[in-house]
Amino acid sequence: WKNTGLLLKQNPLIGELRLYDKSNAICAVGEDLSHIDTKTKWALQFCGMPITDANIVVTVGGCKTSHKETATELFEKNVDDVRITALHMIEFNPNAVFCIAKPPYRALVPLVSEEYKKAVCTTAEGLLA
Repeated sequence: WKNTGLLLKQNPLIGELRLYDKSNAICAVGEDLSHIDTKTKWALQFCGMPITDANIVVTVGGCKTSHKETATELFEKNVDDVRITALHMIEFNPNAVFCIAKPPYRALVPLVSEEYKKAVCTTAEGLLA
């Protein structure tokens, strides 16, 4: 997720970049971003704080930690974070584009799409993987 933050900070179309994580490790990424001289502002947010007024939300991380890790194990590792983020998006920021950059995409995107449908949210077409 560090590389994603660094790339997004350099995009001239992004006015503000908010980093959201459940650990304080995100603070190191914020420190790195402060050294990139662009017009894009950045801020830190931690789990429990709703994401509001964002145009794009990207959930990253959760990659394989070993070659023996199966798609099912990856799904079980990432499903809760992605689902909780999706539910927060539906409640607090339903018009934002939600980009899922956690594996396995083929399983997580349909799951999030179903959550959007259950909530009768018309922006399910704003899902990316």
